[in-house]
Amino acid sequence: MDDQNNDAAKPASFGACAMRFVEIVTEIAREAKLPGYGIEAWNRLAPLVAMDQFLLVGRGKQQLDWAGAVAAMDKWARISSFDSALRRLEEVGALVFMELDEWDMMENPEAKLRTMTVFEFDAVGKLFRIDAFR
Repeated sequence: MDDQNNDAAKPASFGACAMRFVEIVTEIAREAKLPGYGIEAWNRLAPLVAMDQFLLVGRGKQQLDWAGAVAAMDKWARISSFDSALRRLEEVGALVFMELDEWDMMENPEAKLRTMTVFEFDAVGKLFRIDAFR
């Protein structure tokens, strides 16, 4: 594949990339309950992520590299039913601050959780750090 095709698939901004990351995670969370689902579904995030330097700092302050983050997201996706709505998004340099309203549709679809996530991008536009807050 040539660079022109790679650039065409790349989101236009860091904010768009962060939104695309959330969209893919939401899609995978829905697919995880279907027959034929496998952990390789998470490979769809790979073009957005600097996998060799990736760090996820979770809501409990646990720190996960890319493999650990995929394993944790996969476990979560298999047992949850997730939906979200964007409240605010602000892009400042290589940082994206995203505020979401989230619902766990299996536990209590009426209970909304407001979250803040900070996405950090490297010099080539790859996501390398996510900090999640409640």
